Amino acid sequence: MNRRWFGFVQLAAALGVAGICIAPAVSYAEEPTLDQQMVMIRSLTETERQATIAANVVLTEPEAAKFWPLYRDYRNEVAKVNDKLIALIKDYAANFEAVTDAKAKSYVKDYLDTQKQRIALKSKYASKYDKVLPPVKTARVLQIESKLDAIIDVALAQTIPLVQP
Repeated sequence: MNRRWFGFVQLAAALGVAGICIAPAVSYAEEPTLDQQMVMIRSLTETERQATIAANVVLTEPEAAKFWPLYRDYRNEVAKVNDKLIALIKDYAANFEAVTDAKAKSYVKDYLDTQKQRIALKSKYASKYDKVLPPVKTARVLQIESKLDAIIDVALAQTIPLVQP
């Protein structure tokens, strides 16, 4: 597998989620597999996401009691969509040097499907959050989520090589 793919964890960690820099310990003798990198990124991201929201959205005790279970449900649903994206990235990683037109079309369709699913989840949970939080706090949660998603998207964009014509 191309060495570029192994930089994903280091790149995402260097960017830090919400400005928090965490450098994973990586042995250069034994580079982590793509699966190991994805697991590390996912656990880092989930922990940091919750901490970032907690630090940036002041919730009353009653709000927190209702919001956090919803937020965990949201993140669990996002993880299922992310599993599809990870499978897509892994497939692309194994084949990016010789992508056929049919495979490129499949990649585009699958990628756009995951993006639609992400938007649908944000919309679904925005409605749920509005039932337990004031709209300003819902907006703030969604802004933070969007910023964290953008950080991950930048890391992916910098790491995943362009398809070759």
